[in-house]
Amino acid sequence: MVVDALRGVLTWWGGWLPAFVLTCAIELPVYLIMFELCGLTGSGPGGTTTGRRLGRGRAAALVLLLNAVSHPIFWSVALGFDGGRQLLAGELAVVAVEGLIVWLVVRRRPLACLGCALVANAASAVLGSALLETLTALVS
Repeated sequence: MVVDALRGVLTWWGGWLPAFVLTCAIELPVYLIMFELCGLTGSGPGGTTTGRRLGRGRAAALVLLLNAVSHPIFWSVALGFDGGRQLLAGELAVVAVEGLIVWLVVRRRPLACLGCALVANAASAVLGSALLETLTALVS
């Protein structure tokens, strides 16, 4: 019964829901670490948020919003992909869009914003694919 329910979740819209959850679970901490390393989050001198630095809560909300917007669009397009080049092009388009959105929010360090998006999406593409494949194999 539980396996049948899990199988249903994994196959709905080609497995979108578990892929979305994995994407958020992987990208959230990666983005937060990258934002911190790139000086886009955290407190300035004296413990206050300065300029356009994101507070940690706002940074987390931004990451979840990025995924809520980009993931279903990418997923719906990716279901029609027939090769690795299309997948790579799609992932790079997501990186560009997410990097642009981050920059529109922080209005500083555009290359850092793009780098954060690249690292987070690369991590979720590699780790998420491996985990989703493993999970699917376990319930098959």
